[in-house]
This record gives sequence, C-alpha cells and structure tokens, in this order.
Amino acid sequence: MARRKLKFFLTFAVIILAVVVLYGGLVGNKTPFCENKTAFQSDKTAFCPNETPFCQSKNKIDCNLLANKCLSLAEAMPSSNEKLISLDHKYYFVGYNPSHKQAAWVAYLLTSEMIRQNDNVSRGNTNFKKDPLLRKHYAISKDYSHSGYVRGHLCPSKDMCWSEASMRETFFMTNVSPQSEQFNNGLWKKLEKQVRTWALDNDSIIVLTGPVLSTKKAEIGENKVSVCGKFYKIVVDISYPSYKMIAFVMDNANIKGNVYKYSCTVRDVERLTGLDFFPSCEENPLIDSLESHTDISLWKSEKIRTN
Repeated sequence: MARRKLKFFLTFAVIILAVVVLYGGLVGNKTPFCENKTAFQSDKTAFCPNETPFCQSKNKIDCNLLANKCLSLAEAMPSSNEKLISLDHKYYFVGYNPSHKQAAWVAYLLTSEMIRQNDNVSRGNTNFKKDPLLRKHYAISKDYSHSGYVRGHLCPSKDMCWSEASMRETFFMTNVSPQSEQFNNGLWKKLEKQVRTWALDNDSIIVLTGPVLSTKKAEIGENKVSVCGKFYKIVVDISYPSYKMIAFVMDNANIKGNVYKYSCTVRDVERLTGLDFFPSCEENPLIDSLESHTDISLWKSEKIRTN
C-alpha cells in the first residue's frame, strides 16, 4: 500500500512539473518578443504592459522602446547641409553659422527641478561676452549699438538661473541673435515663459531654438551680423508616458495674439530652416509621427497673450 501511495505521488508530481514547464515555455516565448521587438507589438498585449495612449492608437507601437532610443538631447540636435561649428557648452549646445555670425540652433534640456530653483541667482548686471570656444567669425556687443536691434537670448538666462555658472553661460555672444525690442519683450518673451511652465508641467523637456537664417533681411555692425525675419522654437516632452512635440515660428516684429496662433509642426520648421532634427531617427515611427503632428490641446496648460 505504501509503495502504491509513493508511486501515485511521484506520478502526480511529474505531471505538475510538466505543466509548469510547458506553461513557462509559452510565456517565455512571449516576453522576449516584447523586450526585443523594434516596431510593432503583438496583438496579445497582456504580455506587453505599460503601453502609452500613443501606442494604443498607433498600431500598438512600443513607445517605450522607441522613445528610449531617440528621445534624448543628443539625438534631437539637428544636422544641416550648411557647415556649422559645434560649440558644446556645459548647459546648452550650439550649432553656429559663421556666415551669419550667430547660431543656426541652440539646444538644451529643461527640467522642473531647474525651474523650481531658477530664482537662486539674479541676472543683475551680467555683461555679454565672447564665446571662449569660438576663435573667429564672431559678433561683438558693439555690432548691436545703435542698430535698432537688441541682443535676444536663444537659451534664455531665466531658464538657467538655478546656478551662477549656468546663468552666466547664457551671456556668450553665440547665444544671441538680433531681435526687435518689441518682439524680444513681447510675444517671444511670453513664449519663453510658457516653455518654463511646460517644464514644470511635464517634468523634462528638450528645447531647440534659433533664427530662420533663410529669412535674412539686413546686416548690422562691423561684423555684418545677419538680421533674420523669423525665429523658431521647438519643445519636446520626453517624460513617460506623454511624449509630444510642438513648434512655433514667429516674425521678428511687434506681433500680437496668443502664442498658439504661431504653432506648427517640427516638419514645418525643418522645411523653413533646412535643418533635420532627430537625424539618426528618421526611420523611427514614433519620431516620424511626433514631428509630423501637433496636438495643441495637449499643451494648453495656460493661455498667454500680449498685454
């Protein structure tokens, strides 16, 4: 009798073990697919948790994998058909066009923590100065004297007031472009303020900005600094799970209205500037969709108008 019981329990144990191994093999065949796929998700989404709304509406694209690959400051910085000088500063990056004596683009990361501390230091009487990374083909403050244009920050000093070093770095002459005073203190300033609000709302964003050099309309100063008729700004929300992009193009003039009136897609900015943002991610379906579409409703945390 004891032998029969032992044989029964051994047989039962073998059956249970076989079922566990078989089930584990089936699940195991699903999980690696979710971890290693490069484009589309299995219809059996139970094996692939944490999908974002974008994934659910775009053929179940695995946003997390695609975003981790491309949604970074290094990947966002654009390529250009023109020869630009790369200036890698500690707190922002510059693609400098020596022919126009100014940046074609400036890129930087902005986080909610930086904004919460951006009253740590004051701009005070900080002076603009030559960029130590640029040896020639540069503008000087005197070029702006009596020109009718002000030195408009591309990476605003207010975005970097969380430390003395970061704030002072925004006063390099490679971080400014000629702007009309009404534009600099008007809707452009409103947009800069809105960007800081977005950093608070979305935790971490990438900002890319600059003049539209193809809209050059004049030159100022002994160094012939180009005055451009338009400026652009791109904002990329890189915080999971709300990946999104929005862009703006504004006339360098005393423009009025809501900032959203001047919104557009990143593709629109690329066509205007000749720059290619996220250049190594052209085949990435997430980036392609984000660059091609803008949903203003996702960004309207507050309305800002000129006075």
